[in-house]
Amino acid sequence: MERDYRLDNAKAIGIFLVVFAHVMSTSTITNYIYLFHMPLFFFISGKTMAIKEAEMPCIKFLIRKFKTICVPYFSFSLIFYIYWYIVERNIRDKINISTTKVLANIIIAQGNEELFVFNVVLWFLPCLFIAQLIVFLIIKKKYSNNTEIIFISILSISGYLLSKYSNIMLPWVLESALISTIFIYCGYKNELKKKNNDNIEYFNNNRLFLLCLSLSLLINHFFGSSNILARKYSSYFNFILAAFCGIYIVMYIANKFKNKYVQSVGMSSLIIMLVHEPIKRVIIKVMELLLNIEGEILRKSIVFSLLITLIIILVSIIIEKIIINYFPYIIGKNNKDKRYILSKFYKINNT
Repeated sequence: MERDYRLDNAKAIGIFLVVFAHVMSTSTITNYIYLFHMPLFFFISGKTMAIKEAEMPCIKFLIRKFKTICVPYFSFSLIFYIYWYIVERNIRDKINISTTKVLANIIIAQGNEELFVFNVVLWFLPCLFIAQLIVFLIIKKKYSNNTEIIFISILSISGYLLSKYSNIMLPWVLESALISTIFIYCGYKNELKKKNNDNIEYFNNNRLFLLCLSLSLLINHFFGSSNILARKYSSYFNFILAAFCGIYIVMYIANKFKNKYVQSVGMSSLIIMLVHEPIKRVIIKVMELLLNIEGEILRKSIVFSLLITLIIILVSIIIEKIIINYFPYIIGKNNKDKRYILSKFYKINNT
C-alpha cells in the first residue's frame, strides 16, 4: 500500500507546532497551538488504526502497541531519567521532588509535569497506549454506530470531569486517555468513511476551513487555551470544538501539497516528539552563549524561536537515523523493521 503523504504532512505540521510551542515563551501564538496540537496526534493515530490495525486480533494489536508505544516509552524514560539525574538535575531550576518518586513514575505514569521532569512530553505515550486500547476494544465489539458514539462520549466526558474537578492522578494518565478517546475514534471513523467512499478526501472545503480558523481564534481569544497534561480546560464544549477546528485546519493544509522533505519530517515525528525537549534546552543554552542573549529573550522572539525549532527538528532526525541504524530495539524495532523503515525513507527521498 502506498504511503499516504497527507498523513505524513499532517504529522510534520503537528510536530513542528509541538516543538515550536515548547520553544517559544507563552504567548497568544503558543496558546492557540495548545488548543489542538495533541488532539491532532490522537486523531491521526485513529486514522492509522483504520488503515493498518482495525482488523487485527486483540492479542496481535496489544503486542504491536506494546512494541511501538510502550517499548519506546520505557527506553526513552530510562535514558532521559539517567541523563537528568547525572547532568540536568543540578543545573536546571530546582524542583522539590524525590528522585525515587520520579523514577517510580516511569512505571506508574501519572500525568504530572514534575513527575516527568526528565522529559515532560513522555506522558503522551502511556496516554496514547491506553486511549488506543480503549477505542480498539469498543470497535471490536461491533456495536452500532450510535452505541459506539454513546460509549465514546461517556468516556470522554468522564475524562474531562476527572481532569477538571478531581485532584486524583490516575495511573498511565488515564483521565487524559479517556478524554482523548473521542479524537482517536473520530480519526478512525473518518478514515473508514474515506476508504468506503473511493478515497474521497473530506478536508478540502474552503468555507469550512475559514469557519474553523475563525472559531478557533475566537475561542482562544475569549476563553483561553487548553492543556491536556495540565488539566486546563475552559469547558468541555470549548475544548472539543477548538480541537476539532484545529485538526481540520491542519488536515486541510496537509492536503494541499506534496513534498518529500516534509514527508520525511512526518515519518520522524515520533522520535522528534520523544527527544526534542532535552535537545531544546541544550540548543537554547548554546545560542545564549554564542549570541550573548538571555534564553528568555530568545524564546520571546518569533524569529529565534522558529530558528531553534528548525535546528531541533534537524538534530532529532539525525538522532533518529542513528537509532534506526544502530539501536532499533529501543523503539521496538528489529533488523527487519529497520530495513523496511530505511527503504521508506529512501523511496520518499528519491521521488
